[in-house]
Formats: sequence, structure tokens, C-alpha cells
Amino acid sequence: MRRAISVGKGFRKHSLQEAIKMAGAGDAIVFDAGDYEYPNGISISKGIDIIFRGNGDTAADVNLASYIVAKENSNVHIENMTITAGDSHNAVYAVGGSSVTMQNVAVKSESTKYPAVYIDGATVNASACEFRDQHLGAVNVMNQAEFSCDSSVVENLFISKATSHVNNSELSGYIAIVGEDAELHLDDAYIKNENSYANHDYLLAAYGGGQVFANSLHFEDPFSHLWVNHGYMQFINPQIGTSQTIEATSDEYSTIEGDADRIKITYPQAQTASSNSDETQTSEDSNDDNSEDTTETDTQNDEQQENQTEEQSALTELQNMIGLESVKETAKKFISLATYNKQREADGLPQLDQSLHSLFLGNPGTGKTTVARLLAKALFEEGVIAEDKLVEVSRQDLVSQNVGGTAIQTKQKLEEATGGVLFVDEAYTLYQDGSMNWGQEALDTILKYMEDHRDDLMIIFAGYTDEMKKFLSMNEGLASRVPNTFDFEDYSDDEIAQIGALQLHAKKFEFNEQLYHDVVVQAYNLTNDSSNGRWVRNFNEKLMRDVALYVIENHIQDTNAIPDELLTTMIGGSAEEKSNNVDQIVAELDAMIGLKSVKDFVHNLVKQVQADKALGESSFGAGNYHMVFEGEPGTGKTTVARIIAKIFYNLGILEKDTVKEVDRTDLVGAYIGHTEKNTKEVIENSLGGVLFVDEAYQLSSGGENDFGKQAIETMITELENHRGEFVAIFAGYTDDMEKFLQANSGLRSRVPLKIEFDSYTPEEIAQIVSLQLTHAKWTFNEGLLTGTVKSIYGRLPQEEQSNGRWARNYVEKLVRAQKVWIVEKQPEDMRDIPDDVVLDNALEYRQ
Repeated sequence: MRRAISVGKGFRKHSLQEAIKMAGAGDAIVFDAGDYEYPNGISISKGIDIIFRGNGDTAADVNLASYIVAKENSNVHIENMTITAGDSHNAVYAVGGSSVTMQNVAVKSESTKYPAVYIDGATVNASACEFRDQHLGAVNVMNQAEFSCDSSVVENLFISKATSHVNNSELSGYIAIVGEDAELHLDDAYIKNENSYANHDYLLAAYGGGQVFANSLHFEDPFSHLWVNHGYMQFINPQIGTSQTIEATSDEYSTIEGDADRIKITYPQAQTASSNSDETQTSEDSNDDNSEDTTETDTQNDEQQENQTEEQSALTELQNMIGLESVKETAKKFISLATYNKQREADGLPQLDQSLHSLFLGNPGTGKTTVARLLAKALFEEGVIAEDKLVEVSRQDLVSQNVGGTAIQTKQKLEEATGGVLFVDEAYTLYQDGSMNWGQEALDTILKYMEDHRDDLMIIFAGYTDEMKKFLSMNEGLASRVPNTFDFEDYSDDEIAQIGALQLHAKKFEFNEQLYHDVVVQAYNLTNDSSNGRWVRNFNEKLMRDVALYVIENHIQDTNAIPDELLTTMIGGSAEEKSNNVDQIVAELDAMIGLKSVKDFVHNLVKQVQADKALGESSFGAGNYHMVFEGEPGTGKTTVARIIAKIFYNLGILEKDTVKEVDRTDLVGAYIGHTEKNTKEVIENSLGGVLFVDEAYQLSSGGENDFGKQAIETMITELENHRGEFVAIFAGYTDDMEKFLQANSGLRSRVPLKIEFDSYTPEEIAQIVSLQLTHAKWTFNEGLLTGTVKSIYGRLPQEEQSNGRWARNYVEKLVRAQKVWIVEKQPEDMRDIPDDVVLDNALEYRQ
């Protein structure tokens, strides 16, 4: 049931502070005539509806010096009063689907930083109201918001990607309609050029896709100047006196139509926008202090920082961040309890036990520092901490190299943060094995200070989840003193793409949004880099460097456009280009001599991978394409590994087309622990590509205490830990590789694919020799050569038939003989190998 709470003096009256505490959903706060101050602002919670009504004869009888924030989906009705904002706030701020209705309300602002009314994705309806702001736009309407006014006065109106309806009202100053989906509908309105906050020559401007629809618009000045740049204006029955001049400056991409005969339109040859930063006014200027390259503050990017506002509660700013749903929910509960405690304290009731000290756990680039700043700001706004202050420290700020210096250094930082928040980044680095652990001294100093300053300091310990477990073990009482845990989940690929797009928008780049999204998602899905926001920042920096090079090399004038081809280059080309690459690489394999079983395997593998991608799954189990190559030496195992790397890269299975070739000596160490370290480093360096372990059976051929077995065990663990992040190929002789797979029961299940490399026939060896000589630009009697090679290779014992290696050695030996013959005979055609050289060379292979 709705109730009325009276604010004023006398029996059954309340102070404004009391009324705000008492009011709940559906209530009305009724003000007696008088002046009221509430400097902390009145924030209407999500989903709440409430009424503010002045009980005087006119709006001027009730003066409220404060500001009103309408949060997500709240409904606010304001009637018969004057609201005056201070220098650091909007008078009315509506956000996130909220609805504000104003009737007979005067809204004023003397702020040089913030407009009187800021509407972001919300709806505001005004009737018989005044909105006055001589410094900035009185009303800013942004991001699919709606603003309508009837019988009202508005000084300076700015609309960006939003809609406004103005009926029977007066507009003065500068009216700007900016961006696609930005519309201003004027019906029997009056417009005059005075009190323009930016001192513009233009009375009415539509640009960047903005549209104006005016019906019976009254021009009150002798001269009025309109500006249209990539915009649209329609005038139906404009009210223009015979002594008035209306001039419109338009570019060739704009349209002015309707009853516009009295409007003089000029089309300058080079029309440039005269907009300045004030024309895109938000309710907070960009904060230069946040532009430094810190560890994690840049994860939500410059664009988000520029458009966040002081009038938003810090908790709202946090809710508007991309991703971090778990953190947002934890922060909401955390701040609600802290605020509840302060209210109980104000009511003289005992507070509930709550420690502010917290753990921030998560991978790098997940916004831990950004959230810490917002949390500090929110606690300050709610009066929980004394100052809006966050002091960021790491191990080097706390730990001194001098004996006794750590405690002094740490205490200085604690004192600096008192009244606010101390943020200890990578807190786990304070943990260190050994007797000389100065990090322990720093932690002990922090713990004592925490006890002595329970009510005037919040400490946040931040770091990677697993490493922070060691940190908590440094003191058995640490976990109980830091009871609040914020788990920072990794961003999804879609969220990474959103963050990256915002970063580019902040730099004023124009690009194909959908293509950028698809490219980033594909690249992020392939990477093994878990640095979240840092990853997309690095991705964008590389992209911008490519754009700069492209613009300079091609002498392009447009410096803010990102061509589609540069986006697709970031992932190795478009889908069509990559498909063509796969076809070409497979064709190169098909052109190789022999290897029928290998070719069949690769063809089927490509088809299965393509089917997996179409189905959105992997028939081999979450991207497990590890395989065994079995065959005699010289059968092309290394060559095929390189081909598979290129195919998998172009199929979008691998991030890179690289092959890291190793053998036992690269993996097995000389002492305990060395092998595990070597193996992990090899795999780390192979991530994103192919790891080719040649003669892998040698890892299992040693004795019981051989370190090769430890390499296999480490390999099995890492194959599981980095599942889908690379492809491992284990190569060797057929019989030996079967023994290798049996050496550990976990190997065969983790390496599901096997390909047999058949030995080359004498005929195929002869073809290989002929092909190698032809590629090297030699000419010869092909029939004699291939017949000779076939005969020689067919008579060799099996242990000497080293396949492609034998062919390569034969070619090198024949070429050496030809070079001797060239010097001795001085022939006219030095690149023609005579029959005598072929036959003489063959004599050396006789048994």
C-alpha cells in the first residue's frame, strides 16, 4: 500500500534524511515549501518505484539541492519542485531501462563538467518543466534512450543514438542530433539561438546519421544557421517570418526536404565537422589518471572509462562492465551488507560482524584492479570508508633489501592507504621458500595493522587462484582475517570481442563490427594465452600497427578505417582463402611420390576435421589430434608433420603452422627434476603448433631408473593439461613405436591417431631421384637414370634401404661426380649429365 512521508517541520513531519531511510517501494515523499539539501544524492534502487512531490504553490517553493539517480528498471515520479545540482553531479541521472516522469519541475545546473539531465538507455517524460544549463547541454539523451517534453523549456539539447519528442516547447542554445538511430521530432516547437553552451554558430545540427522531423517549427531569431553532415532534416510548415533568414550548410550525403523553400541551402566543396569534445558530452570527462599501462586496469578499455560517469554509482559502473557476473553478484552483496551496517549504526543499533578484507582470485587481465577501484569508490559513496582512495602495491613496494627495512616500508604503505583501500597485487609473491623470507615480515606487519585498524582500512590481496593457496598458508590466521573471496572468471570469447571493439571505438577507428567479432573469437579460441583483457589489447595493438603500415605504404588519406583484409590477415586470411590453402597443401602432398597410406590418412583426417568444425565438436575428443607416425627412416615423416601443421592452421585447429622438432636429448635431463623441467619447457614452446618427437621410442628404451620414463610421464600429464592447445606427433620405427606405446598405459589413450609410412619401392625411389635432379635444373637420360637407380636400390639389403635418405645421398653423389666431369671435360652444356657419369656412378654400388 502506497504511503506518503511528509518532509518539513512540525508534528508528524520528518527530515529528508529520515524520509529517505523510511521510504520503500511505492511510497511518496512529500516536501513542504522550503529549501532542502542532500549532498550524497538520492539513489533509487533497481526495480523500485517512488514519488517526489513538492507541496508548494509553484515549483520554486520547494528547492532540493541534491541529485537523483534512477537505477535499472526503477520508476521515479517528480512533481512541483526545483532540483539544483552541485558542481560534481547531474541533477537527474537515469540509466538502464529506468523511467522518470517529471511534471512542473525546474532542473538547474551550474556545473562546468556535467549536464543537468543525463539519460542513458532510459525513458524520461516531462511536462511543464524547465531544464536550464548555460555551461553544458541541459539534457543529454544517449544510447537508445527516449526523452519527451511538452510545454517545457530546454536550454541546449544533445541526442546521440537516441530519440526525443518535443511538443509545444521552447528550445534554445545548441541542439545536436548525432549518430545512426538518433532522431528529434519537433511539433509546434519554438527554437532560438541563445545560451549556447559551446558557442556554436549552428542552431540545429544533424550529423553522423542523425535525423530531424519538424512540424510547424517556429524560428525566433532574425538569422538561424543549420548544419547537416551525413544527416537528414524534414520541415513541414516551418514558421519563418518575411524578415527572417534561415541558412543550412549541408554536405552531399545529406538531405533537407519538405516545405523548405524559405531555407537557403549551401554545399561547400570541403565540408568538415566542427564538433568538439563537448558535443559528445557524457556525465564524466575522461580520466587521464586511468590511462597508464598498469597490470589489469586496461581490461575494460579506454572507451568504457570515457563513458562511465561519476553520477553512476560505482556499483552501477561495475554492473555495466563486460562479463564478471560472479564478481558483480559478490560485490553487490558485499556492498549491501556494508551499507546495511552503516544504517544500523546511524539508527543506534549494533552492527553485524563484517570484515572488509578480501581476496581477488583469477587469471591476469580479468579486471581485478579495475574492480578494486570501483569497490573502493562504492564503499566511499555509501559512507563505509572515509576516503575514495585506493593504494596499489606489489612485493617490491613492501619488501626491502635492507635488514629491518621491510616492516618500515610496509607500514608506510599501510598508513598511506588508511581511510581507504590497500590493493596488494600478486600477493602470492610474498610467499617464498627458505629461511630469508622478507615477504613473511611484510605479511606479519600487514596482519598486525589489520587488527589495529579494523574500521578504517580495507585490504585486498589479489593473485592467481592456485598461487594464492600458498600465500594463505603463510599464516594460519590469514584466511579467517580475509573472509571475502571474489572469483574473477575468465572472459568468454564473445566478451573478449566486445572489449576489443570498445578499445578500437575509443581510438575512433571504423571497421566491420561483425567481421572483427568473428576474427577475434576465432583467434582467441585458438590461443593458449590466458591473459584475457591483455590478450585483446595486444591483438589490437598489432592490428593498429598493421593499419598504420598499410596507410603509409599505400598513401591512404583515411587514417581511421580498418580494411577487412587487415582483419582477416590477423587469422591468416579469410575462410575462403584458408579453404583454398588447404586444397593447395593437400594437392602438394598428392604430388609427392608414393605414400599412398599417408595420403589416404590425411585426406580422411581433413574431412573429419571439417565435419567436426561443422558440427561444432571433435569426434576425437575435445580437439585431441595427437598422433603416432610409424615407419622406416626416410619415409617422409618430418615432411608430413610440416604439412599437417599447415593444414591444421588453415583449418583453424592450430594457432600457428610451426613445427618444433625434438628428440630424447632435448627432453631427458642429467639429474632429478631436470627432465620434467625440460619436457615442460619443450611443450610450452610448442603450444599453438605441432610438437614432433623424433625417434620417440628412445624415451622408453632405457633401464628401470632411466629418466626417459619420467619424460613420458610428464608428457602424459602435459598432454592432458594442454588438451586442444597443440598437436603432438611421436615418430619412429614401427616395431619400436609399438613398444613405446605399451611402455605407459596412458599413452595410447591420449594419442589416438596412428599413421603407417610404407617404405618406398625401387620404382618410387627412382622417381624421387629423377624429381630431385629435375628440381635442381639438371638434365639427363631419364630412362637410363631411373632404370639404373631402380636396379641398384632393388639389390640393396633391407637394412640399407633408407628410403628418401638413400635417394638424397645418391643425388648428392651423382652431382659431385658431374662437377668433377665438368672441370675435366669443359662441356658446352654443364648442366647436362652424360650417360657415362650415370653409369660410372652406378659402378660404385655393385656388390
